[in-house]
Amino acid sequence: MSRNEIRVRRTISPGQIARHRNYSKLMARHSRYLKMKRSIIALVYVLILVLMIMLYMLVRKAEHERKLHPEKYKTTASFEPRDANYFPQIPIAIGITAE
Repeated sequence: MSRNEIRVRRTISPGQIARHRNYSKLMARHSRYLKMKRSIIALVYVLILVLMIMLYMLVRKAEHERKLHPEKYKTTASFEPRDANYFPQIPIAIGITAE
């Protein structure tokens, strides 16, 4: 059987006929849905960009404040290694010893 014969033998149900009767309205609804989806994706990207810019500005302002008033942000606890070999050298490969 050829493909055309199979198509001809197919029966069309009343539901399929009704669905294709308002095909233009269906396609208009689909195009609106796609436009809305694209708009939402664009809005999400713009919001992410705005949040990243605001975060950058906030960090930059905090660094500027820290440079202007270093005594305000000074901590009492400081890290000082016990001796020069506090961080030992790690051998790169097996058989090589740290000097």
